Amino acid sequence: ASYREKVQANYYVSASYREKVQANYYVSTSYREKRLEARLSVLQSAVDEYNKAKNEFSSKATEEEMRLLRFQRKLDDEKGAGLLGLSLQATMEALLASGLQKQADHLYRDFRVSDKRYWWLKLKSLAEKEEWEELEKFSKSKKSPVGYLPFVEACMKKSNKYEAKKYVTKVTPEQRVRAHLTIEDVEGAADAAIERRSEAEIGTVISRCSSSSSSSTQRLLLDKLQRALTTANRK
Repeated sequence: ASYREKVQANYYVSASYREKVQANYYVSTSYREKRLEARLSVLQSAVDEYNKAKNEFSSKATEEEMRLLRFQRKLDDEKGAGLLGLSLQATMEALLASGLQKQADHLYRDFRVSDKRYWWLKLKSLAEKEEWEELEKFSKSKKSPVGYLPFVEACMKKSNKYEAKKYVTKVTPEQRVRAHLTIEDVEGAADAAIERRSEAEIGTVISRCSSSSSSSTQRLLLDKLQRALTTANRK
């Protein structure tokens, strides 16, 4: 390339950098604006600068922030939700906690939130509110992208073993020992560990058994686990 072409290329790079810096400044400034209209106006200036700099990622992220702000203001006006300025995740958490399911689903679809992320938020919210029937319906709506151990753990966090048991059989074999131990079912955990012939899992279950217990059932279980461990060690 000629000297003139090199100088021209450097100019374009410098211009792009200046536009990016200017855009970042607008974004930073927007947080100091008290009125929503003013904040949106500054963010639009940031989008314009990002587009000039061909920074598609930042431009799209800023446009999404503007869309979220408008959505929050609309719900604040309609429901008095107090959402303005919250992050996307915090907004969805607040909506789910307030029972505004349709609005939360709208954000999930509109902002293309991952299935895993949304399922975590929704099951956590339903369990926190102890809406067990809704949680069960949700678990059956489609195959869970986060598995079923989180359902077991969420139920037990609220000390509801009855509900937690519903999801243990749905847990993958790799997580079944942990699921049984979570609901304090040592015998079930023992059977799952022995079936998988896993030394580590058998050892974990043994550590949960009380060797000092006078219960004959407990002693028989320990003997069963010890024999299984010996067999697994030979392989």
